[in-house]
Amino acid sequence: MHRMADKVHLEELVKTGILNGNVEDMMKVHLGSVFMPHGLGHLLGIDVHDVGGYPERDAWCRSESETKRGQAAGTSSG
Repeated sequence: MHRMADKVHLEELVKTGILNGNVEDMMKVHLGSVFMPHGLGHLLGIDVHDVGGYPERDAWCRSESETKRGQAAGTSSG
């Protein structure tokens, strides 16, 4: 979900002329984090910001676990 949101907002920034270039290349260097530094959201658990750990394979995602039935997540609309 985070990667999809990252791609969509980068595409819109290119469409409006704020950014110029290839969106896939922008995603590879995590350019979207400049505009969305806290990510799409976070898991909700015992601690309000119970993120579930940051995966080594993709540190820009907020959880290494797959979404399961009954699991809740919040969006940070900062």
